[in-house]
Amino acid sequence: LLGAVDAADPKPRAVVFDATALDSLDITSAEMLEKLVRKLRADGIDLVIAEAHAPVVASAVRGLEIH
Repeated sequence: LLGAVDAADPKPRAVVFDATALDSLDITSAEMLEKLVRKLRADGIDLVIAEAHAPVVASAVRGLEIH
């Protein structure tokens, strides 16, 4: 994903992550998601999470600083 974002010309303003298939978010996934958000934000790019189930949203709000 980051390779595609870096190669894009012009740079995207946002990346949409379709979370339809996710029923939960474990700690490893949450940490990877947080790193992705930090990298994208550093590059001025927003991450939009679409179709997230309630447990995924709860995990993100509870454990990540992405809101």
